Amino acid sequence: MVKFFVLSGLMFLSAVSAELTYAKQEIILYSYHNSPPFLIEPQAGLTPLFVKLLNQWQKDIHFSSKLLSRLELNNIVSHGQPYFILWSNPIWFKALDNNIQSSQPLFWDSEVIISLADHPIEFYVPQDLAGLRIATLKGSRYKGIDGLVEKGVIQRVDKNTNAEGLMLLKAKKVDAVFMSRSTYAYWMQHNIYKSTDFKMVKAAQDAYSRHVLAKDNQSTVFDVINAFIKTLPNNQDWKRAVKQYGLDKMYSPFDLDLDELSGFQD
Repeated sequence: MVKFFVLSGLMFLSAVSAELTYAKQEIILYSYHNSPPFLIEPQAGLTPLFVKLLNQWQKDIHFSSKLLSRLELNNIVSHGQPYFILWSNPIWFKALDNNIQSSQPLFWDSEVIISLADHPIEFYVPQDLAGLRIATLKGSRYKGIDGLVEKGVIQRVDKNTNAEGLMLLKAKKVDAVFMSRSTYAYWMQHNIYKSTDFKMVKAAQDAYSRHVLAKDNQSTVFDVINAFIKTLPNNQDWKRAVKQYGLDKMYSPFDLDLDELSGFQD
């Protein structure tokens, strides 16, 4: 009887040891994108889909996502903590971490300017926005704009979401809203807002590619993410989502007309 309990105990310890040995590595992918198409509902949007497909593609690492504000993420990067960031561009964080790693592009996007349809604005250079109130995302940086804000040429009104910015615009408390074309395209395609209420300015404020970013000492995990990204163009679930969210013309720079990237419209 004693031998039986000893043997059972050894088998239990062996099973526990094996489980610990083969326990999956847990990796959190941060995102500060709280608007469609990145996050539509807690389990719907590009962020949940990316994580789901990544976990299906490989079994050695368990990935999850966590929504943070841009300010919280800036703090993590600037203090040298480990990180993986979805849907971002290395230029936006280079000042906080000069050695930041960047994956292959996920898709291409642009920062567009939205005004009221009955009060359109013209934009060719940043100085064209002089004297205007612009709704922006708190913690974000805007090329060519931030310097004018510091000089008091442009008034920046920071909000937590693009939806809050559009509400200010409808109430005429700001003159325009900065947002990604991917978000605006989703809202217009799905009739979340009346397209007749707003007008997208012809020239984009900025154009960029979106990537996964990582701290430079995490190359093993980052290699897995990069290998996965290469499979996405042939993944049917991903292709279906890209089309559903109105991103099919923004997926490959070789298929994209520069006017489309900039958000030109008649």
